[in-house]
Amino acid sequence: MTIRGLAAEAQVSPAAIYQFFLSLDDVGRAIEAESIAALQTAMADVVTVARARDHPVAFFQALLLGVVRHQAARPEALCMAHHSGSNGPRAALAAALRQTLADQVAAAFAAAYPEQPPERLAFVLAIAQAGLLGALQSLPQRGATDRDAYLAEVACLAGTYVAAALRIGTSADVVL
Repeated sequence: MTIRGLAAEAQVSPAAIYQFFLSLDDVGRAIEAESIAALQTAMADVVTVARARDHPVAFFQALLLGVVRHQAARPEALCMAHHSGSNGPRAALAAALRQTLADQVAAAFAAAYPEQPPERLAFVLAIAQAGLLGALQSLPQRGATDRDAYLAEVACLAGTYVAAALRIGTSADVVL
């Protein structure tokens, strides 16, 4: 991507872009900052302390559904689970978005379970995150009849694992 290419895509002159940004890196940082803020806002009502404390399965069901909805509304967020593994801007955005979401989840669980050792909590949530990322990478296409059931099952597995690993009560009776 270049400033000229970006300007052509936006149907403006390169000078118009340079009025707001000094370089292509500045454009990338602005996109990343805006994407992170949008994700934090979208997930604020989803990733709650009460949900983490009251029902980890429901927490992870809401989390997965929230991520899928956010990605549908914000196509740049699709890179959260699907990136090429390169070191380019898309991979940097994917890593930043995953870290933002992981931080929100960790904060909710830390507040919900202050008696848990932080190292244990981080370990358990890292395993759950790896599982959720793998599941999102294998997510059936929109409109697939089994998509919601797939998300519910993955969330149930993640929530049940976290509850068992943290030795908290849970049931798997929540449905998307």
